Amino acid sequence: MNKFFENSNLTVDILNKVERFKKSDNTNILQVVSVLICIIGLTLWIYALYKAFHCISNGVGQFCDILAACCVPHLYILYRSARPCKPKNVNQTI
Repeated sequence: MNKFFENSNLTVDILNKVERFKKSDNTNILQVVSVLICIIGLTLWIYALYKAFHCISNGVGQFCDILAACCVPHLYILYRSARPCKPKNVNQTI
């Protein structure tokens, strides 16, 4: 059999020998920053969905609000800050 196929982790071994990977001292800081960015992103996404369902209108607006809140929550929050929801008319006749 060919020597190339004897070791199943041959590519990993070759890459480790060629690249000579070195452990970074900043891995703990990078992990903490990554977790914080994920938490902030998740919080923005949840708040954008809250605003989208709070400001639901009929028809196309409902779908577009939810789609914008899911895809670009940071921009949707800015949009809703600039253009708040229309207040619902309490004395609306049927």
